Amino acid sequence: MACAYSTLGFSTWNWRQTCTTRAMLEPLVDAMVSRGLVAAGYNMFMADCAGPSRAPNGSITLPEAQWPGGVQSWNAFLHSKGMRAGFYTDYGVHGCCACSWQTNPGPTHSFGDAGHIQQDMSQLAAWKTDYVKVDSCQPVAWRDGLPDDPGQYGRFRDAIGAAAKIRPMAYSIIGFKGNPKAMAPPADGGGPFSWQNRTGNSWRTT
Repeated sequence: MACAYSTLGFSTWNWRQTCTTRAMLEPLVDAMVSRGLVAAGYNMFMADCAGPSRAPNGSITLPEAQWPGGVQSWNAFLHSKGMRAGFYTDYGVHGCCACSWQTNPGPTHSFGDAGHIQQDMSQLAAWKTDYVKVDSCQPVAWRDGLPDDPGQYGRFRDAIGAAAKIRPMAYSIIGFKGNPKAMAPPADGGGPFSWQNRTGNSWRTT
């Protein structure tokens, strides 16, 4: 996949590794602007673990109390600061992050895109999202006893490509959990260089 811009910036996972709210993050955005980081090119803001839920019609929703105006309003705020907006999700039915305000079914109520990939990517593009980070906490497809990361992430690649007619989005792959081949050196026939560089714009290497 081609990406016309840099994805340098900030991910809240490196700060909190847990659920985030708009009130927590707005001061960080303002600090990045005031300290010159955005002007220097560090303009991507990845709000990990925002705690989305799925509405009855299947669409992505964020709680008004924690995220006033939802994803679309948050993205508009970032754009007004000269930044690009990232969204975190998982390729399974559920993901890694479970927030107290989430209402998804299941033991952790966490959010994933399984069964809604094209719907979600098109919705995020319509909300002017710039970057989609897809985790691999809950595999739903398997090959040779291991999570079928190439297959599952390929479906996201195709969905993001189809949504590009609405808005192009960069695609980040976080694929390694439960699959030792996903982190194997290239010489071993596995690892990110065996397929991830043909599927996404960036991928996890540690």
